[in-house]
Amino acid sequence: MLKENLQVMPKPVFQICPQCQRQFPSDLIAPMIAEESSILMCPLCALKKRNEVHPSLKDTPFQGKIANDMWERANAIYKKRK
Repeated sequence: MLKENLQVMPKPVFQICPQCQRQFPSDLIAPMIAEESSILMCPLCALKKRNEVHPSLKDTPFQGKIANDMWERANAIYKKRK
């Protein structure tokens, strides 16, 4: 009876960030509007790009909760693989 109630978690699909060539779960690779176009990138590259465009925001996290949560997940994955 217990086996019937267990749900199998699907394995995450990984995708390579076109900017840094690091591998992340595909839900962390998202489009970012930069230079009047949309570019796919991981949250680590997105924060780096934002800091290049807006130097006054350097060393500050994303202001949105979802973006900041995505950055924290990506950073944890990156540190774990280092």
